[in-house]
Amino acid sequence: MTSGLMPSPLTTLSWADRTSARRFGRWAFDAYGGVWLFSENPSYYPGYSIRKQNPIPSTEFHVGYYLQPRMWMSFDVNYWMGGGTVLNGLAKEDAARNSRVGGTLAIPITQHQSLKFSASRGAIVRVGGNFTTLTVGWQYSWIGRAR
Repeated sequence: MTSGLMPSPLTTLSWADRTSARRFGRWAFDAYGGVWLFSENPSYYPGYSIRKQNPIPSTEFHVGYYLQPRMWMSFDVNYWMGGGTVLNGLAKEDAARNSRVGGTLAIPITQHQSLKFSASRGAIVRVGGNFTTLTVGWQYSWIGRAR
């Protein structure tokens, strides 16, 4: 995570694990956990600074409801914290403690195509992330294709 127009670290590594996914009739529940890990950047902006960033653990939860086969809607929430940076040995007050909430609606068009509409917004915002997104997507699936 960066502030202003500064470049982000050169090397990042992310890890996520789908810890739980359950379906009960028309209801679906998913929970995920992950962490972003960062390596030290010895040539940070403007080229001679040393920047370190702490890990950012995160969680994400979804509650979905199937209206009919392949038509579903979901409520989504996530939370992440940490990621504070150290620049040339000085700790900055830029650790995140943020959360977003949103929802998605998937509508089938044909056997292999669907449209997805989603929206999300910042729920808890300590650093960055205070914005609203609206998206529309088209999806094609090869699953179930005739042989």
